[in-house]
Amino acid sequence: MKLLSFIMVSLLIWACVTLWEQMGQFSAKGEQLAELKAKLDETNKVHDDLKREITRLNDPEYKEEKARKELRVAKPGETIFDLPN
Repeated sequence: MKLLSFIMVSLLIWACVTLWEQMGQFSAKGEQLAELKAKLDETNKVHDDLKREITRLNDPEYKEEKARKELRVAKPGETIFDLPN
């Protein structure tokens, strides 16, 4: 009878320790999931911004504006002045 009680207590302690470890792992996985969801949201935002930029780059007026601002391209007969900020 004492042996059976000892085995039952040992199994109960083992079950509690295992449950405690599992809860810790579950909590860690939950935090990891939250981080990955945040990263996915950020990646989706970047993806949407890039898709919007691709659409805009198909517009000739936008391409001209971008070339004039970033590459300092001038139309024939135009003069570009550099003004200090």
